[in-house]
Amino acid sequence: MNQPNAGTERRSKRAPSRKPRSTRKKRASRSNARSPTEAGRRKWPVEPASRPGSAAGAKVTITAQVLNLLNRRDGATIDELMDATGWQAHSVRGFLSGTVKKRLKLPLHSTLTDQARHHRIDAARWSTGKAS
Repeated sequence: MNQPNAGTERRSKRAPSRKPRSTRKKRASRSNARSPTEAGRRKWPVEPASRPGSAAGAKVTITAQVLNLLNRRDGATIDELMDATGWQAHSVRGFLSGTVKKRLKLPLHSTLTDQARHHRIDAARWSTGKAS
């Protein structure tokens, strides 16, 4: 009746697995976060529509502003698009690639003139629906 392990519980060699609690501070709630205007950015959309026949108080979106700049005869530089939108250069390039070329499927062309690259939408190809 004398058993060596009698009355003792078997313990596993591993410690119980429990995730350690995070020591990082929690983020501030959204109500405490700074608004875009406090951070030095503009709220969008900014300008009312200036087209005849448009609804009074209608707003022009950033996409519309960028497309208007790209539809100009000379197109627009990255700096001009940055000034118009308040974005950084990498965000403007991502918008041109992702939204203008891929999502809207518009023929975007760029030319290097006067040491600045001008991006524009080729209106002739846009009207015929051919994008290359």
